Amino acid sequence: MLREVAAWFPEYRLVLMADGAYGSLAKRRLTRTTLVSRMRRNAALYTEPPARKPGQRGRPRKKGDRLPTPEHWAATLPQSSWQTVNATIRGKEHKRLVFAHRVLWYETCPD
Repeated sequence: MLREVAAWFPEYRLVLMADGAYGSLAKRRLTRTTLVSRMRRNAALYTEPPARKPGQRGRPRKKGDRLPTPEHWAATLPQSSWQTVNATIRGKEHKRLVFAHRVLWYETCPD
């Protein structure tokens, strides 16, 4: 369905917000589509793989260093790392704390 909608609007980038069950759609390499979904609390997260050095031998790394789980980050991050945002949930305004960090969730989306 997303490929069909993307074909209707070739000039737009799409943002799909879905339940955690749809997180596996990230593997599909959807055209011009960003997936926003719930992440598992024990997800194995990594940094992006380091750039190859000139003349480096062997296959390139697919993932970087291991990062803490989202659950560990939530328990240990200082208050200053979080941002307060207003979210509209089912028509009502709510204040939520958000922490954003670029990670690689290799199990769900290897690239």
